[in-house]
Amino acid sequence: MNTYSESVELHRSYETAATPGKPEGANLSELFFVSNNKRMLITSQSIVRPAFFVRVVFFETQGRHASERTNYMLFSSEQVSNGHPDKICDQISDAIVTDILQHDKAGRIAAETTIKDWEVSVLGEVTTNYEPDYEKLARNVLRNIGLTDVDKYTIRILISKQSPDIAMGVDNDGAGDQGMMFGYATNETEELLPIPYVLSNRALLKLREFNIKDGFKKLRPDAKAQVSFDYDTHRIDTFLISTQHAEETSIDEVREIVSGIMKETAVEMGLNTDFRILVNPTGRFVMGSSFADSGLTGRKIIADTYGGAAHHGGGAFSG
Repeated sequence: MNTYSESVELHRSYETAATPGKPEGANLSELFFVSNNKRMLITSQSIVRPAFFVRVVFFETQGRHASERTNYMLFSSEQVSNGHPDKICDQISDAIVTDILQHDKAGRIAAETTIKDWEVSVLGEVTTNYEPDYEKLARNVLRNIGLTDVDKYTIRILISKQSPDIAMGVDNDGAGDQGMMFGYATNETEELLPIPYVLSNRALLKLREFNIKDGFKKLRPDAKAQVSFDYDTHRIDTFLISTQHAEETSIDEVREIVSGIMKETAVEMGLNTDFRILVNPTGRFVMGSSFADSGLTGRKIIADTYGGAAHHGGGAFSG
C-alpha cells in the first residue's frame, strides 16, 4: 500500500446486516487511498456483524463516479487437518474430556495440551472420582491421526484439581465461570454454514480419506485448506491446499492428487471447477505437524465455528 500517497477517512456503519446477493442491505465501510492518478475504494459488506466480504473497485481517475475496472465480492475461509499441530492438541484435550465424562458425568475438566517435536504436555485442572490414563489417551489420538513412531513421544501430565474458589460457584449450581457465545446459520449449504468454509472442510475430509486408503505413503497428515468465494458471481475464485508429503513424492504428483480432490469437492457442491488452483505454493512440505510448528489447544477457534463469517466469544471448544 506504500504506492498510495494519502489515505482518507474510514467510515463504518453497523445498522443493518447484508446477505449474499443483497448488497442493498449491507453494512458499508469505505476506505479510499488516493494517488496522483488513481483512487482505490475498498468496501466491506457484512453478512453478520462484523464479518465482511471485501469488494475492491478500481477507478481510472480520482472522480468518485468514474467507471469501474474490476469488481469482486470475495470471502475466504480456511480449515486445518487433524494432523495440524493445533488440531492434534484439540483432539487430545477432547479425548480426555470424553473419557472422563463417560465414566463420571459429574467430572469437572479443564484440559489443555501443547506439543512440540516429540514432547506432549497435558495441563489443566480436573476434579473426578475416575482415574483417566492420560498417556494412553494421548498416544491413541496420535496413532489415529496417522503419525508414526507414537511410542517415541514423551507425554508429560501437569494436572491438578479444580480451584476451590472456582468450585464454590459450581457447587452452588452455578457455571463457575462466564463466557460469550454466538450462534450463526446460513442457507448457503446443507450444513447451514458458509460455502467457502464448507468447501475447505469437505476437501480436507476427502484428503484424509485418500491418505487412509493410501496408508499415508504419498501424503502426510498435516494440511490446510483455504477457499476464496465470489458472492457476486457465485463462483469459487481461488482454492488453496497445502499438504505435507513424503520425501519421495514429487510436487507434481502432490498437485495432481490435490487438484483432483479440489475439483471433486466443487462438483459435488454444484460449483465451478475453473478456479485458481494453489497446491503447496511454496513447494516442498516434508516436515510437518509438531516438527514444523508447536501446537496448542484452542488456537483454531474460527476454524472450529463459522470460518470467520460471524462473531466469536473467544473461548475454545476443546478441553
